[in-house]
Amino acid sequence: MISPQSSKLLKEEVIKHLFPSMNIQQYLMERASFSEPDALADADTRLQICRQVHDLIESGKLEPAHVPWIISCCAEGADLAKLNAELAGLLFRNAMDGVWDAVTKPEVSPSSELKPDHIPDENLIKRFVLGIPTGVGPLTKELLATKGEDEWSDYIEEANIYEFEWGFIAETANHDGGASYDLFVAKAWREAEESMFADLMWPLFLLSMLDDPLPTDVPPPSAEPGEAYYTCLTFSSNGRVGPAQTRTWIGKFLMHGWPILLSRTCMCVEFKFQHDTIA
Repeated sequence: MISPQSSKLLKEEVIKHLFPSMNIQQYLMERASFSEPDALADADTRLQICRQVHDLIESGKLEPAHVPWIISCCAEGADLAKLNAELAGLLFRNAMDGVWDAVTKPEVSPSSELKPDHIPDENLIKRFVLGIPTGVGPLTKELLATKGEDEWSDYIEEANIYEFEWGFIAETANHDGGASYDLFVAKAWREAEESMFADLMWPLFLLSMLDDPLPTDVPPPSAEPGEAYYTCLTFSSNGRVGPAQTRTWIGKFLMHGWPILLSRTCMCVEFKFQHDTIA
């Protein structure tokens, strides 16, 4: 665990190197004017690195040796996407709390050896890409029954709902003319503790995008960990990278990366649950 003085130094140095000409608040305002997908992706990565550093400090498990490494990576213009994924890996190992070795043992580690969680339904994915909602179906109703209709009914009524075999996507309009896409997973609300599924999925998603980036000419949308109960990932478009492009990217992700990501997350949740139960 690092000292309060080191924590303060780390935060200051990271912000100084990632946002050399302005503070974070100014950068967030400036980001709204970015038009190039690469510039948007770089901005989101810088903001995610700041969040990862903050979360690592708050976890109390950041080692003194990590401080100069993180600062030097930011100062020397290292591959920020790689740094972001490596920080996510540190957070993930902390979250797994002793079961990392079991999860990454050779016989289950490579994605190619994991069995996909499901076989993607191409017709449902095509509907999503074209922007043709399925509407509220059995899984959406199940979540409403689980969490209570009073809490969720307004959100569901305002959203375009796309149901799949694994859960559903809720599409809502943003103030900037874009849209957000919240991915709800049935296994999260049926089997996992609240937030555990999303907490473990987020770093796995970042690592998967680094190790096996999605082959597509469509610019990737902004991505965030889920914030609402049982929301596992949130993708967002904006006024320049519109909803149609964002749905196209997500559609490719649902076909190629999502089934394995779900499988790996389920495996990690199971190990984490077993470890916490034994402990």
